[in-house]
Amino acid sequence: MIPPAAPDARVRVEMPADGVTRIHLARPEKRNAQDPALLYQLDAALAAAAADPEVRVIVLAADGPDFSSGHDLAAPFRLPGPPTATMGGGFDAPGVEGHLAFECEAFLGLCRRWRELPKPTIAQVQGRVIAGGLMLVWPMDLVVAARDATFADPVAAFGVNGAEYFVHAFELGARRAKELLFTGEPIGADEARAMGMVNRVVEPGRLEEETLELARRIARRSPFGLRLAKTSVNRSSDAQGMQQAIDVAFALHNLGHANNLARFGSIVDPSGTEHVRDAGRSRLPAVHGNEHQRAQEVLVSVEVPYYWKALDWDAFMADYPPPPLFEQTVGLYGDEQIRELQDERLRARMRDAWQVPFYRKRWAAAGLDEGSVRSIEDLRHVPLFTSDDLKVAIDESPPFGDHHPFDRETMLNHLPLKLQTSGGTTGLPRPTMFDITAWEVQAVQAARAFWAMGARPGDVIQIPVTTSLSNGPWSVTTGLQHWLGAVPVTTGSGLVTPSERQLELASAYGTNGWHAFGEYLGRLAEVADAVGFDLHSLPTRYIQAMLGNDSTGELRRALEKAWGAPVYDIYGTHEIGMIAFECREQNGRHVSEDTVYLETVDVDDPSRPADPGGPGDLVATSLHRNVPPIIRFNTKDALAILPRDRCACGLVTTRLSGLTGRSDEMVKLRGQNVFPMACQDPVRADPRTNGQFLCVLHSAGTGLASRTEMTIRVERGSSEVDAGALRPDLEAALKNALGVRVDVEVVEAGELSPYTGLGGEGKIRRLLDLRGK
Repeated sequence: MIPPAAPDARVRVEMPADGVTRIHLARPEKRNAQDPALLYQLDAALAAAAADPEVRVIVLAADGPDFSSGHDLAAPFRLPGPPTATMGGGFDAPGVEGHLAFECEAFLGLCRRWRELPKPTIAQVQGRVIAGGLMLVWPMDLVVAARDATFADPVAAFGVNGAEYFVHAFELGARRAKELLFTGEPIGADEARAMGMVNRVVEPGRLEEETLELARRIARRSPFGLRLAKTSVNRSSDAQGMQQAIDVAFALHNLGHANNLARFGSIVDPSGTEHVRDAGRSRLPAVHGNEHQRAQEVLVSVEVPYYWKALDWDAFMADYPPPPLFEQTVGLYGDEQIRELQDERLRARMRDAWQVPFYRKRWAAAGLDEGSVRSIEDLRHVPLFTSDDLKVAIDESPPFGDHHPFDRETMLNHLPLKLQTSGGTTGLPRPTMFDITAWEVQAVQAARAFWAMGARPGDVIQIPVTTSLSNGPWSVTTGLQHWLGAVPVTTGSGLVTPSERQLELASAYGTNGWHAFGEYLGRLAEVADAVGFDLHSLPTRYIQAMLGNDSTGELRRALEKAWGAPVYDIYGTHEIGMIAFECREQNGRHVSEDTVYLETVDVDDPSRPADPGGPGDLVATSLHRNVPPIIRFNTKDALAILPRDRCACGLVTTRLSGLTGRSDEMVKLRGQNVFPMACQDPVRADPRTNGQFLCVLHSAGTGLASRTEMTIRVERGSSEVDAGALRPDLEAALKNALGVRVDVEVVEAGELSPYTGLGGEGKIRRLLDLRGK
């Protein structure tokens, strides 16, 4: 347990992940200048982390735009307590004697002590690191720097050789160290990495995330092995004379102080003050002459957030294994193992969400604080939100909404990004940003789904859903190409590529699999029959379809018969990706539980959980997204969560039932909850229809007698079908399915397409509300 910070705290401590402690320099108003209080609070925090058996890796970070501006020369040079790094005395002695004792303990001694911490340490560096700031970075084992970081030691202008922990030549090489000291000009992060002083350079907006990912990877390794490795490398440096060099340089440093004290009455040469201040204001060395244009071109290219460099791909694959690794790792986790992983990722996402105004305001109003949720069990205390809440957030904080961790002006710090909008059936589309992790995780989800259905590298998979602003087909396309080695053919919807041409392309390219809405696959079958195209002549091995409400399996059976291939159902949303998929057993949809945690709540009273195993509104918490965080999102999709067990395919997961409907489309008819999608099964079960229907709401009666009524418009299969005989049969079947009587209106084939959007973009619409019109 991390104790709360004292009112005068100059450091703060957190545990952003299991096994990882992050210590922040917390004096941003002084650019984290180091007075004795900061140094010894930092030492105490490092010592506590070293002694804590739960801590495996220590990250040293800093609040504010700059890591550290060095020593606070305005602070008194007095120890805040007993010495911890040395057994020296004489701290109160006059002249150089007392100052030497102080620097030997508080500057050099602490640095040497921190270098020998028995656990791996990582410096997380942004902005400027000046003189004494280097003495916090260099004792750490690894350094991850934001691309805007600079490193400078201008204190030769003060009449001393450089910072007290003098390892400049070991970090930079002799000649570059001399240039740094002679000119006082800073070194950029990319140059520091090229010289080996920095391990990794990342975009500023990804500094914390990338550093934490590195720390988590290290934390999974043997603590004793890490300690041995660290000690071995340190002793190798020492054998090269590093400690002797430090001792000599430290003595010369204090010779400089003694000379200054004799000449100027101060331990520093006052004429160097302005030079040091200039270095503090400096970002990168000035470029002069005919080198200016070339240098500018280099700087511009360095600042481009290249996609392929924005992620540690090996770590990503370890965290979110694509196929076939998923079936060998996370897909086999037992209950305790998957819950431990979910708890760890939830804590990280909660930390992200607390930094976002949308969540911070809602959660504070609910009486929560940052320590309220430590596990999945605590999640029930967090308020739900819906797409309506997101629309309000966007209206109040355009253009993206305050549920994102940035706005239009600050998004540059989070690149690369991609903007998609909801393909929802209600309201206007709403924008959602995807960073590289969100984009690629949803692609991995899709690749897992296809693999479970039998897709393999080299398969040609046709996608008659348009890759436009809607997110779904993008995740499929990216997943097939990036994470499965299959070949996506993005034909788009019937508006982009006419249905007959879709079939011609499938025949020409040898399409092995499909991803489409179930209704449109039915439409393709109708077109094939009309033009005499034999669907069974295609090399189709599997079809991934969004079947909607197909509780009786009528749509699946019809499609499998028409196409001569198995049809597999999936479930996903714009916000959380394709989180659930059927395997070849077709026995419920497997949930990618390392990416999402699911709950169900009562449709009528979302404050209550749904009955176990019974249908309810699905509530999703993304375990991978921080752009934006998605915490307890009520999808309004009515489903049931099935118990976790081992499937005949080998996967051990929670599973989802088929979709019952959407509660935001649910209608109260004479006290009965009616989902429009529930009409699908009885309509499709009657061979006299073509399966297409539209629920039309209208008002009947006036005043206190006013009530809502529903008429189901149904397309007949052909003009030869007797509408008079079909209507009462459908009314009886629908009453049995819905539990309430509704009227049926039989219409001609194709008449409903302008209302349902069949063959167009996005989801099929099944509800038309004419009340009050």
